[in-house]
Amino acid sequence: MGLKILILEDSEYDAELIRYELNKSLTDHTCKTVHQFVDYKDELEHWQPDMILCDYNLPEITGDEVLEYTRSHYPEVSFITISGSITPEMEVALLKAQANDVLTKNSISRLPYSIQRILLDQKRKQDLEEQARFQTTLSEISLIFNSLEKFDVKVNKAIELLGEVVDVSRVYVFEDFAKGTKCKNTYEWCAPGIEHQINNLQELQYSSIPSFKPLLDENLTIDANDISDLPQDLIDEFEPQSIKAVLIFPIFLKQKYIGFIGFDETKFHREWKESEKKLLNTFCSIFSNALSEEKGKQKLIRSNKQLQFLVDEKETLVQEVHHRVKNNLALVSGFLSLERFSHDDPQTRDVINTNLLRVKSLAIIHELFYQERRFSRINIYDALLKITDDLSVQKEHREARFHIHDSSEKLILNVNQAIPFALLFVELFDKLIHTGPHQNEIDFSEVIEIFLRREDDLFVLEIKQDSVFDLFTSFETVSDFGEITQALCQQLEATIRTNKENRTLNIEFRSNMDLKGPAGKFIN
Repeated sequence: MGLKILILEDSEYDAELIRYELNKSLTDHTCKTVHQFVDYKDELEHWQPDMILCDYNLPEITGDEVLEYTRSHYPEVSFITISGSITPEMEVALLKAQANDVLTKNSISRLPYSIQRILLDQKRKQDLEEQARFQTTLSEISLIFNSLEKFDVKVNKAIELLGEVVDVSRVYVFEDFAKGTKCKNTYEWCAPGIEHQINNLQELQYSSIPSFKPLLDENLTIDANDISDLPQDLIDEFEPQSIKAVLIFPIFLKQKYIGFIGFDETKFHREWKESEKKLLNTFCSIFSNALSEEKGKQKLIRSNKQLQFLVDEKETLVQEVHHRVKNNLALVSGFLSLERFSHDDPQTRDVINTNLLRVKSLAIIHELFYQERRFSRINIYDALLKITDDLSVQKEHREARFHIHDSSEKLILNVNQAIPFALLFVELFDKLIHTGPHQNEIDFSEVIEIFLRREDDLFVLEIKQDSVFDLFTSFETVSDFGEITQALCQQLEATIRTNKENRTLNIEFRSNMDLKGPAGKFIN
């Protein structure tokens, strides 16, 4: 029908002049003329014109009163006042009251230009309002995709917003599968009264629509105001779905084509606006980014599940190894204990006691790393507490007493260092306290104090007791401690040294060391 124009004019002659100017310059319009205000109100309500041309000097009402009524009831209708004579003050008042233009009957030839200007201003206003709505929609869609909801829920909400703001029949997403030979409708929104197609489009073969991909690749869009303009294979695909106009953009993920997003119009042939094209194209980018993030998230979830399975398997294996090692060490300890009680010879019993302490120190370290569940996390303070409890045993009415001073810093060793360190500690004190020709030289009434500390990356264990110090300094060579002690020092790259000023014995080595490095040194 085009532009609907209602003329309120009491003079039929003047009305005819107005219609003549309209017909001369405007092609797509419909015009009605009324002479009385009551008829004017009736046409406003029922015919709903787009534009009013109103004489200012009417017998029963003035033009400014008609304008006031129109603006209060139909604010979107354009209004032009036409008068035989009008003062500049009256013109300013009418424009302030939101008349779109004021013309005199002497300048009626300007009417078509005035109408064109008003229509252009309206279009600009509509475009700005539409652009603002689209920008708001894109912002809301971005917020949806940034929410914590499930991905399917987010996509369905987003395409619903898209469909409603564009006022289109159908919005859909297709994703490729079967190595790109097929696609399926994964998401769909339909306006009220529009038939859903998603269930019928789960295995669409590109071979059945051979012109689709080439057309999309060539133009990066399929933009059809009328599907009859498309190749026949696409017409055959779209017609059964009642599609009259279609707008489609491809989806790219990391520059790889993976599907497409589109609008369907099933009610009428539709010319797609540039703003609508930009909106859909922008949504493609938002969806592609969201899909990429979702695929990365799902891949991470799968990896985490696989890692969790491996962790569970490792936990089961560690438990099994722990129980086997623990049982075996307990069995060896039991055999040694029985063997000790079956011998009366003191030297034989000392040898058995030494071996029993070695096995128990291994069991202590093993138990600690199993509790921590990490081979790199052995608290050496806890280990020494347990080891010194085993060293503090009655030996011919003598008992060694230890006091371990813990450092404010937690001293941690990995299992490859903790085991040789624990064995070295046992070997050292077993030689000093329980075995050899010097055992009677230890003052068991005095507490043996042990200090733990770290100096940069150097681990230091300091032993302080006068009789222990005196006995240690009487040892002339490392062979006095035996081959096992030497081997453990080499494995740890440990140094055993005395401090004459403080009368202390120190064991020093670097933590997190390479156990295959050069041998440690014994310094007296």
